Amino acid sequence: MAIHQYRRHAMECLCIADENTTSAENRTLLLGMAQAWLKLAQRAEQNPSAEIFWQTASPPLAASAA
Repeated sequence: MAIHQYRRHAMECLCIADENTTSAENRTLLLGMAQAWLKLAQRAEQNPSAEIFWQTASPPLAASAA
């Protein structure tokens, strides 16, 4: 993904967080997401030849009923 795309995603998160309809909890989450996108952009700038991948955390598997 290109650096400008990381920054665009960060801006989108900030715009949504700035809307009056967003709850305080959602705003905090969106600001954290924006920071994460900006960190990815910074890492990509520092090492443009590296491909940066991220992996989402998988939800825990539900325990099967025995």
